Amino acid sequence: MKRKIGTLIMTIGLLLLATALGLVGYNLLRDRKAGNESDARLAELQKAITKQTVSAQPENLRMFGDGQKAVPEMETLEIDAERYIGVLQIPDLELELPVMQDWNYENLTVAPCRYSGSCYGGDLVICAHNYGKHFSPIRNIEPGTDIYFVTVNGEVWHYQVSARETLQPTEIDRMKDPAGDWELTLFTCNLGGRTRCAVRCIFAG
Repeated sequence: MKRKIGTLIMTIGLLLLATALGLVGYNLLRDRKAGNESDARLAELQKAITKQTVSAQPENLRMFGDGQKAVPEMETLEIDAERYIGVLQIPDLELELPVMQDWNYENLTVAPCRYSGSCYGGDLVICAHNYGKHFSPIRNIEPGTDIYFVTVNGEVWHYQVSARETLQPTEIDRMKDPAGDWELTLFTCNLGGRTRCAVRCIFAG
């Protein structure tokens, strides 16, 4: 009887181990696939973006925030039936990623997505899964880190990291930063998915 119980416990342990290894393998494959897909879209996007880029002048664009002028729509480029608004660059993390115009769970398996806002309105929010080649590295980003966003028409927006916050999934209003203290927010899930890591950025002087 004891031998049967021992055999049963060992079998259950092996099954649990196999399941855990299977999940790890699945996550690694999903991570790799996401990285390959975003790399392919990035290459296409870089070919299409205007070669002669220009530096954006944020101080000239804040007029849109006073309500007297409508915030202009961000231009887009279509790649594989999906629309993209530009390229996000974080040199210190060796990250360069395409950013899709609209977010949904399917799009997030391909590339980071605009969650809300616009660089012209000074309230752009970009979200992504915590894949190794997407936003997992931003959990360790330091204040002062340079971040660049290149629009599809060649404007280069230069930001610097101001703060890093941990938010609850229900804190949507805080994620969108209604107070207007930051001009760019990047966010992703922390490990376990119970909280969100939000990286807050301001225009670089």
